Amino acid sequence: MARGEPGSFPADQDASHHSARGWMIIGLLTLAYLLSFVDRQILALLIEPIKADLAIDDLRFSFLTGLAFSVFFAIAGLPLGWASDTFRRNRVIGAGILCWSIATIGSGLADSYGHIFLARILVGVGEAALTPAAYSLLADVIAPAMLGRAIAVFSMGSQFGAATAYLLGGALIATLSRNGVHVPLMDGMAVWKQLFVIVGLPGLILAPAVLFFVRDPRQAPRAGRISLGTAWRSLGNQRHFLFSHYAGFTALAATFFSIMAWLPAVLGRRLGLDPSHLGWTAGLLVLFCCPLGTLSAGWIADRLSTTHGRQGPFRAALLGMAVMAPAMLIVILAGSGPWLIFGLGLALFVAPWPLVHATMTLQTAVPPRLRAQVTALFLLIANLIGQTGGVSLVALLTDKAFDDPAMAHLSLALVCLLALLLAYLPIRRAQRLSGDNQHD
Repeated sequence: MARGEPGSFPADQDASHHSARGWMIIGLLTLAYLLSFVDRQILALLIEPIKADLAIDDLRFSFLTGLAFSVFFAIAGLPLGWASDTFRRNRVIGAGILCWSIATIGSGLADSYGHIFLARILVGVGEAALTPAAYSLLADVIAPAMLGRAIAVFSMGSQFGAATAYLLGGALIATLSRNGVHVPLMDGMAVWKQLFVIVGLPGLILAPAVLFFVRDPRQAPRAGRISLGTAWRSLGNQRHFLFSHYAGFTALAATFFSIMAWLPAVLGRRLGLDPSHLGWTAGLLVLFCCPLGTLSAGWIADRLSTTHGRQGPFRAALLGMAVMAPAMLIVILAGSGPWLIFGLGLALFVAPWPLVHATMTLQTAVPPRLRAQVTALFLLIANLIGQTGGVSLVALLTDKAFDDPAMAHLSLALVCLLALLLAYLPIRRAQRLSGDNQHD
């Protein structure tokens, strides 16, 4: 790659300056990812009050996370991936932050199930702008030898965001529930509605910060942009690799999405925690286990890549699967108490691994001009099937098969074990094909 191109890393002072600027960009993007997950994950902490106020069951609630958010997050990802491959990515990301922040505030202003459903659709559309553009941008501002760790740091934003949603949400619920506590302009609003408004406000500040301080090394719109359909047909043998990659990592992603969506409900129902204590318990679990696991995922993938080349991240993914299976068995057998916490903590340690390894392999699997679109296609499939299907299947088993909300832990574990079984063969096939997956 020529000196001066995006993604090139000249030596000495230029390289040092490029690296410092790249990590500054990663910092802002990680903060954006954190806020996106606060806005997304705060919903999981509010299951019981929203169900009570809107008179809905687990299945209808799951549609707010699955059908409303995930489907439209996935569908919007394709045109926004095209926009990220075509226009300045900081502008795409800034517009997305503004959209999801306003929609989160709108979730707090909703007065019916239909209104909050619509607001969560717009949250999904806004958040769809972030990840394809961010992953594509990371590959242009960070040296290839550090890409796994860079993606891991960015991915940690989602875990810190989920932990912040639980910890801050629990603290705010306790504070707002006290008599005599009044928030300006929100008197008379239910606590869960006030929470949505509060967590949506920081994005209104971050959006202009991204526009002004994140510099896209690709300064001009790309001419002669080809459609994803044309590009897909031109990929040749790479398509076989991508089919297996998408299938395997989509199944693995279902474990992450399902655990993050149902963790508060499982803890609350099995341990009998009220919302404020539930927030602290879930938040500390996520804060301790997920970032450590995500950093480990990036570090292990980078190390294995030095000895096994393109197969390295797939070997790391298989290692994560080998840990997830016994973690889910512990959740099934423990039922409640310390062993339940241990099993969920172990699962949270490896649950983020597939998203790190999937995106890392895609950034090196296809030509740079297609990174965002191919990543967006993966996110579309992972969200339509992995998140929508996984999260709703847990609710369906709990409501229909077991007919007992207290059995959510068993439903979650069974869905995760099924996902591991479905993922194994496609991951192994993608691993074998990765050696033939070359691009200019």
